[in-house]
Amino acid sequence: MRGLEPHELLAVWERGAPLSPAQRALLMLSAGREDQAAREAGGLSVGRRDSRLLSLRVATFGSRMTGLADCPVCATALEWSVDARDVGLSEDASPSSQPYTLRLGDWEVRFGLPTAQDLADLPSGDGLEANRRRLLGACVIEALKGGKPVDAQELPYEFQSALSARMAELDPQAEIHMALHCPACGHDWMGVFDVATYLWAEMSVLAERLLREVHEMASAYGWSEADILAMRPGRREAYLEMIRQ
Repeated sequence: MRGLEPHELLAVWERGAPLSPAQRALLMLSAGREDQAAREAGGLSVGRRDSRLLSLRVATFGSRMTGLADCPVCATALEWSVDARDVGLSEDASPSSQPYTLRLGDWEVRFGLPTAQDLADLPSGDGLEANRRRLLGACVIEALKGGKPVDAQELPYEFQSALSARMAELDPQAEIHMALHCPACGHDWMGVFDVATYLWAEMSVLAERLLREVHEMASAYGWSEADILAMRPGRREAYLEMIRQ
């Protein structure tokens, strides 16, 4: 996977500002890609989506990632650093798209795994419980009780919990964990790493920096945004140094 060019990154940042994190994830994956690849992105499992987002991150920014986390015991802020290649995401480990079956007592369900598009379609203002029910309806293909069809929303809480656990087993890359250690109190814990949110934050920082650079160079030389963004970073930085002298 190739990285995003500066003009592509700015276009994604501008379009993605009002979107939800799940919608931004699809937007980032489809940027600069052919229409077919963009359409296929919506059908990816969450784990496969995040694997591709991580590949996009490496291609655009490099493999070294850093961030901040607060210790859940003593609240100390600590900095973490990891090589993206060590996170362990792989498209080869992603689940197949075929339906699965779960049986528990008199209940039986045929289901698929949540897709990137399923998450992107969830309304941002409807609340966790409403979206949980919406996602359940999107994933359940057929629900039976005693061999008779029933609505997915009629599934008992115990079965829904078992279904969620089974989905997590089938798509283990859907939630990425990182081992963290607090040097202040010695606490060790597993933190959740949201690659879509992390990548979007990096892109936002770079987009704002690119806009400032375009403003400086256009003001100094009268060049167009397209011409400035087409420059390689080293040449752009050389012009900026001359402007700032």
